[in-house]
Amino acid sequence: MKKFLCLTLGTVLGAGYLPFAPGTFGSFAAILTIYFTSASDHVGVVVIIVLSILGIIVSTYIEKLKGHDAGIIVIDEYVGQWISILFLPQTILVLILGFILFRIFDIVKPYPINKSQSLKAGWGVMADDILAGIISNVILQLILFTGIIK
Repeated sequence: MKKFLCLTLGTVLGAGYLPFAPGTFGSFAAILTIYFTSASDHVGVVVIIVLSILGIIVSTYIEKLKGHDAGIIVIDEYVGQWISILFLPQTILVLILGFILFRIFDIVKPYPINKSQSLKAGWGVMADDILAGIISNVILQLILFTGIIK
């Protein structure tokens, strides 16, 4: 039962098992959840905190089964994507830009994102996506603040 629960949560209901771009599908699952639930910022904070803690736990467990930062683990992308649009208006444009920015930072992993992966076990799995989400969010906040988009 523990294995089933960890794999179900860590793969975001199986999105991590998709044969190509599982991380992108994990991020997209977050965007769909946010869009269809119209989650408030308060709910977003709770989701991020709870799933970050659970993500560290299940990622550590899955790494023992499947190896370091196994491709099926996408809970980190799910959490990072939530962070990328936290405290922002949930318009289609913001969701799309948040998705694109987050995916770029998650894939390219510039400093300090790349360094965070060296943390042990589930901490390293989650940390790089949390940082990618934060950086994406800051950029989006600046774009909105400057009025480049509304």
